[in-house]
Amino acid sequence: MPISPQPDRPTPETDTGRPRPEDIERDGTGLARAVTARDLTVDRVLVWDDAPAAVLGHVVARELGVGVTVVAEVEGLVELVDDLPAGEQVLLVSPAYRRPEEIMAMRSVTSRVGAVAVAVAAGRSTPACADEKARGGLPLLLPDSELGQ
Repeated sequence: MPISPQPDRPTPETDTGRPRPEDIERDGTGLARAVTARDLTVDRVLVWDDAPAAVLGHVVARELGVGVTVVAEVEGLVELVDDLPAGEQVLLVSPAYRRPEEIMAMRSVTSRVGAVAVAVAAGRSTPACADEKARGGLPLLLPDSELGQ
């Protein structure tokens, strides 16, 4: 198979699994609207250290007028890549949580530094984000596109 750049807009024949920029924009603004609709206070968005999560997180943060902090797994340990000040109200954001442990790790690192997770936000609903135990009682926020609106 030749190595070549993938087209900007996947087609059924060339679907790369990568979200299109307009979909990320739509989901990010939809998640920011969900935060506003719930009247949640958010000081910072927390995302995993991967491109789709970072891009979605930056759209949400831009719409809310807040900063972004990145979390990464390094040799089996979950660590903050950036500062997360104690007392910050944090929105956990992912395009799609694959495992409940992703949410639990984000909650854990948030509380470990004295920040407070206020909600779990996902671009797509998955069984992992529907897991009440993983969310620890936090509300689940989805964009309008996932709610059929």
